[in-house]
Amino acid sequence: MEDAIHQAIINLMDWMINDFSMKPRDAYILISTVPDFRVNVYQMIRDPLLKYVVGAEFPKKYLVSCQSPIVG
Repeated sequence: MEDAIHQAIINLMDWMINDFSMKPRDAYILISTVPDFRVNVYQMIRDPLLKYVVGAEFPKKYLVSCQSPIVG
């Protein structure tokens, strides 16, 4: 389960970095400090290869101020 949690957080950080142009350090700090960040574990999978399915959630309301303004 630890690997699934780790991968979910890495995927969330990648989304923040790619879609919101954040620096990796800033994404890590934001996830670490915002109390609304959640990790959900879904264990209703019967597939033997998928023991755990984990999702990481982060409210977009904290990301709006992180976007750089559009110039042009």
